[in-house]
Amino acid sequence: MKREPAWVKALTWIGSGLVILGIGVMFYAPAIGKKLRQKSVVKTELKTEEASSATAKKSYHLKYLYPK
Repeated sequence: MKREPAWVKALTWIGSGLVILGIGVMFYAPAIGKKLRQKSVVKTELKTEEASSATAKKSYHLKYLYPK
């Protein structure tokens, strides 16, 4: 019985791993993407609120520094 070379065995295992990884990505990527999008939306909303409150504070102080 003839054995296959080590590089053929390694290539076969790498290919099997890539197939399994592809199947996992196919099923789990949409769920992970939704979770990441929800987190980024919350962070963006927080940054927007912080920026608007900072702007409000600046305008409040400027009102008293430079009265019209």
